[in-house]
Amino acid sequence: MGSPEISFIVPLYRFTESELNRCLQSIGKSAPDVSYEIILVLDGEEQAKSVPDYSAYPHLILIERPHQGVSATRNAGIAQARGKWIAFVDVDDLVASGAYSDLLYVANANDSVDLVVSNHIRRYGNVDAPILNYSEPVQEWTSEQFISMVLKPACDGGTVWGSLFRRTTVMSMPGWFSERLSNGEDIEFLVRFIAHCKHVQSMDRISYVYTINTSSSVRSFDTEYVRKMRLTIDAVHHDLKMNFPMALIDDIFPSFLLDRFLLCLRNYVFNPQHMKGARSRFRTLRNDACMQYAFAHMDGKLFEKMKYLVLLLSKYRAYCLLKLVYIAEEYLRKKG
Repeated sequence: MGSPEISFIVPLYRFTESELNRCLQSIGKSAPDVSYEIILVLDGEEQAKSVPDYSAYPHLILIERPHQGVSATRNAGIAQARGKWIAFVDVDDLVASGAYSDLLYVANANDSVDLVVSNHIRRYGNVDAPILNYSEPVQEWTSEQFISMVLKPACDGGTVWGSLFRRTTVMSMPGWFSERLSNGEDIEFLVRFIAHCKHVQSMDRISYVYTINTSSSVRSFDTEYVRKMRLTIDAVHHDLKMNFPMALIDDIFPSFLLDRFLLCLRNYVFNPQHMKGARSRFRTLRNDACMQYAFAHMDGKLFEKMKYLVLLLSKYRAYCLLKLVYIAEEYLRKKG
């Protein structure tokens, strides 16, 4: 049997049988005329209890390994992949019908293309929010153009799903997904991959549905959140310095930092599960040297109005007003 065109890598951790069935069915519908393999990687042997008998699926490969997190799980899938192209899919998400047939057509039309990306949907319960970063049917990007887009605030472009990665280019990267990172590992992988790319192409079609579990929309409080985020920030900064001009980094990195700052405000400083100590957490975060650098170079035109207001309040350390903003936001969220 020859090598498949696409290797779909699906990490499995804390999933249900119905989620897995739905995911596999959507993958099949996304590439009906394409040869592919699906590599299911169990992140922890206890996860095997949720996997039904798929022996009737000749294109399925099941890997069991100790629990080590999503980066190690994806790396195990990469090591087993035989396809010309690699696609990453999360088990609780869906792939649009015909999407990977279309992506593969674009990918194979140019031998110098290493990455093909597309638009996606964020699904909140019954509400779909399209993320439309790409407006041309097919568009070619230089690595510098694409890295600027990926790190742009709120574009949601720093993800690995809804894309095709040339396997030989992935294999040439040192380390693949960084197993040191557990917050933002996708965007760090993408920055390094782009540095290895000859060409990137995008499509304007919606290929992927990222599902947000509304029953767990409030994150549990993680005392290590900022430390984990800082590891990713430092790794991304190192990757940029090693591969891109300093003028480009000075242009794009401050807004990336401020986008991470907003995530820290929401998920750490003003986490509704643990408001005690919020003032101290805000002071520590705001006084961080890299955040002070980011605020000194803030460009308000890159942010939505409400996010820019939050950043202005943060810049001038208006803690009480900031707290009111997040309390009001949580009140409105609960009212639906």
